Amino acid sequence: MISMPEDLPDDPVLLKQLLAQLLIERTADKGHIVDLKEQIKLLRDRLFGRKSEQTGRTQHTANGTVQRTRKRANATRRRR
Repeated sequence: MISMPEDLPDDPVLLKQLLAQLLIERTADKGHIVDLKEQIKLLRDRLFGRKSEQTGRTQHTANGTVQRTRKRANATRRRR
């Protein structure tokens, strides 16, 4: 729910300026959200896509932890 600030100006010109500024900020935020969603998609594809299971390389997750792919982890378990 959107809260209404109590200190909004009564002047229509000032209200229009405020609205224009908010619309500009909203457009910039939407662009940033689109960029972040694309980064998330690329990271998910890199971590969980088909090739991630075939490479057998160590991969770093978004939170900084190291994770081996299933193929390499399974091969290590079989050797023990």
